Amino acid sequence: MRIAFAIISCIVLITGCDKKKEGGGKKSDLVTKLEALTAEACACKDMACGKAVTVKATTLGEQNKDFDKDDLPALQSTQAAMDLCIAKLNPVLVEYMAIADEACKCADKACADKVADKFAGWTKSFKASGTKLQGNEANAVMKIGASAGECLTKLGATIPQ
Repeated sequence: MRIAFAIISCIVLITGCDKKKEGGGKKSDLVTKLEALTAEACACKDMACGKAVTVKATTLGEQNKDFDKDDLPALQSTQAAMDLCIAKLNPVLVEYMAIADEACKCADKACADKVADKFAGWTKSFKASGTKLQGNEANAVMKIGASAGECLTKLGATIPQ
């Protein structure tokens, strides 16, 4: 339930923003502000910093309920980059990302099966820990997991649930 709420919160952040573009191809003020927050998040060295940036991004979204729908792709892309930077601050997710990287380096089914087992072990440990993902972390896990899943599927491995 918390993960679903976090995902919905991120969607609201992305889709609940508005500043009209000034002139032809210029970025809107909103996109520029979110890009600045993404740069700030990517410079963070610890979770406290990442959480502080997340609060700023949420506030930005709340302050910009109506937005130019043309900004949506740029906002989504920028938010995804921020999510990944913040996820990299969480040691549990760093381990997950390392397994995902390993999955995409596999060249045969035997390797892919071993990595799938690592994913299953990570998932079991994660559930047992009672750790809860924040919205940005959940988004990053979904994106990274989907990419690793494609790599495993190409090699015929069963995707762990």
